[in-house]
Amino acid sequence: MSGITIPLVGLAEDVINRLDLCTSCGKCLVECPVFKATAATRHLPLPKWKAMRRMIERSNGKVSHFFGPQPVQQYFMARSIPMVYECTLCAACTQECEFEIRPHELWYSLRQIMNLAGFIPKTLREAVPSFKETKNPYGLAQKMRLYWVKR
Repeated sequence: MSGITIPLVGLAEDVINRLDLCTSCGKCLVECPVFKATAATRHLPLPKWKAMRRMIERSNGKVSHFFGPQPVQQYFMARSIPMVYECTLCAACTQECEFEIRPHELWYSLRQIMNLAGFIPKTLREAVPSFKETKNPYGLAQKMRLYWVKR
């Protein structure tokens, strides 16, 4: 089983410290639109915390100080895609957090980590070239940009 070593320059210590502050009170879910819509437990902070901690610790954390940087298994990264990319990054979790952890920033960082490792959802990977070429996610010509607006 192959793995990926994740470069985490300057990120690991801050993220681990913020993860350690979390008391798992659950208040961050009160206004989470994705959790409200799906009730999927993968949107709970704990699975995301565990995924992020595992990635950081293996590549650039305490575990790597003892055993050297260890690659994160590809299947683990691939399995984490839905919990990471389904979040809207709306910051409702941050507004509810009494400990000023700023969870939405951590989810954004987790996306950066996964992006660096090449783990991006297929739909997003397909939309990027379209954005670059046509400036919209649908691949339509610029003249079609306002077509949906009723005149």
